[in-house]
Amino acid sequence: MSFPLRQFENDAFVVCRRPSGVAEDDVRAHLMAVKVRHRDKLKGVAKELEKETLKLKAEVLPSRRSIIETRTKIQEKRNKLASVSVTLKREMGDERFVSKTVEHSTVADC
Repeated sequence: MSFPLRQFENDAFVVCRRPSGVAEDDVRAHLMAVKVRHRDKLKGVAKELEKETLKLKAEVLPSRRSIIETRTKIQEKRNKLASVSVTLKREMGDERFVSKTVEHSTVADC
């Protein structure tokens, strides 16, 4: 391959290559440069997407914790309510509802 030619275009320094005479080598050299620029561009896009993903994860994490805490509180209240319900029905002497209440609360807990 021959040495690069240098020329100025629109006040910018541009490096140009003169063909070597071997078409396959010239095409390979050109395509490699294009592929390298494309790879670098994709790496930049990937970095930006990773930053955005981390930012979104940081925003979502507190909400997830809050949801888990709320679910736990709901579950605890549901269990207390089921326990109180069973106790009240036993005290009232109505045994036929006790087994249904226990079955219903376990199904809802799943």
